[in-house]
This record gives sequence, C-alpha cells and structure tokens, in this order.
Amino acid sequence: MAKLILKRGREERILAGHPWIYRGEISELLGPWHSGEAVSVLATDGRFLGRGFYNPRPSIACRLLTRDDEPIDATFFRRRLEAALAYRRTLELAGTPSG
Repeated sequence: MAKLILKRGREERILAGHPWIYRGEISELLGPWHSGEAVSVLATDGRFLGRGFYNPRPSIACRLLTRDDEPIDATFFRRRLEAALAYRRTLELAGTPSG
C-alpha cells in the first residue's frame, strides 16, 4: 500500500479531526499507487494518521476514511453501513425524523 507523507507540521489539522488533505500539504507519495486504492497517511516522523482515497488532481487530494490502521475493503464498508443503519434506527425509535 502506498504511503502519503505530509509536509512537516501539516498533521495538526488532521489530528484535530479534519478529514481532508489538500494537495499542498503533501510532501511525497511512496510506493506504487493505483486509482481506487486506499493509501496510508503518515506524518513526517512516520506516525500513522489514517487511511483514505488519494487523487492527485483536485485541491482536496486525499479524503480520510478511517484513523485506524485497518483495511479498506468490503468488510469495512459493510461495517460502516450497518453502524449508520443502526444509528438511524435509534433516531426513529426516539421519534426524530430520519429522512
């Protein structure tokens, strides 16, 4: 899996919870990268920050999907969709409109 390395000091915004990485915040991309594959996002010192989809063309070059070191696969998306559905059901039970 390719590794997207941020420029020094650019990890603070990501650590604060922001899910986007702008093209100008990227120092380098190490390893082979293929369209549609996730990349690991690392701080300059090698700390793992998350995993997301990378596209070098737009100004938002990477959109983080997770901050955990986990594979982005069918199981990942199934788990996320199930959690979203369970949350929506709790809103329905509470009488809050969900749609």
